[in-house]
Amino acid sequence: MQMKWWGWGSPEKRSAMPEKVKTELGRILECELVPNEVVDFERIELPEPELPDGIWAKLEGIVGSDGLHSDRKCRILHSAGKSYPDLLIMRSGKIDHAPDAVAYPQSHDQVMRLLKICSDERIAVIPFGGGTSVVGGVEPIREELRAALTLDLSQMNGLGRVDKESLTAQLGPGMVGPEVEASLATCGLTLGHFPQSYEYSTLGGW
Repeated sequence: MQMKWWGWGSPEKRSAMPEKVKTELGRILECELVPNEVVDFERIELPEPELPDGIWAKLEGIVGSDGLHSDRKCRILHSAGKSYPDLLIMRSGKIDHAPDAVAYPQSHDQVMRLLKICSDERIAVIPFGGGTSVVGGVEPIREELRAALTLDLSQMNGLGRVDKESLTAQLGPGMVGPEVEASLATCGLTLGHFPQSYEYSTLGGW
């Protein structure tokens, strides 16, 4: 699930302003706020990606061509969380710290292989779940490293082994709260963890 680029929640869900509050002020606010849902990603300034071709080929060999992206929109959407400073940066028209590429691993083995390459090649790695971070946890920091790769774990979202006797379960890190509870409910279990970001944050982020 991809959150709104400009705020909290799913872009598919909208709450219309009630008719009874559509005063002149309400109409002005609606006209000002609705355009925030549209962004021209081509107008946002980004640093050029710095992932060397040879490394790109190695990473693509693990996750496939559909599992590795460096287009502007993907890099922008994975460059910040949802804190107030993050939202200001997203609206500023300039992002200095976007990742060079975003990989979408589908298994533990793929993650391990990606981490091995990044370790050998001195590439920073940032795990990304629901993107709800308000503490800068998803912001790429290169420092002395060659490049930055974000690992979007949204494809790792299945329920694995469940042991009802010891009350343990194996769950994918990319599962958002409702997916976790729905999966465990099929076994008559619950995780019982309901943070404020429950709908959009992931088990890996918890």
